[in-house]
Amino acid sequence: MKYPKTYWLMIFLVGLQHVIIHCFYPNLSKFLQQNYGLSNTHAGHLSSIPYMTASVAVPLFGQLLAYFGESSYEIFFIISFGLVSCAHGFLFFLNKMALADETG
Repeated sequence: MKYPKTYWLMIFLVGLQHVIIHCFYPNLSKFLQQNYGLSNTHAGHLSSIPYMTASVAVPLFGQLLAYFGESSYEIFFIISFGLVSCAHGFLFFLNKMALADETG
């Protein structure tokens, strides 16, 4: 059976997004402690924000998809992938800026 290009693009994006998220979140608390000097408790509270956000955003995006129909699924998925990538990039560059401030 031959699948269309959009199918393979969605498989690639889903896989890439899961790799980014599931590799980063378990290490987020340690990342915040080492790079920003947060306590274990405070870093743990901040690490729970993505899960709390997802618990609200997933039903809302589900309702939006139901309203706009399945034809808009790819657009919403690409937007969400871009937002997740921007958030991770922001953390990466924020860390680089903090290191630059410390060194002079």
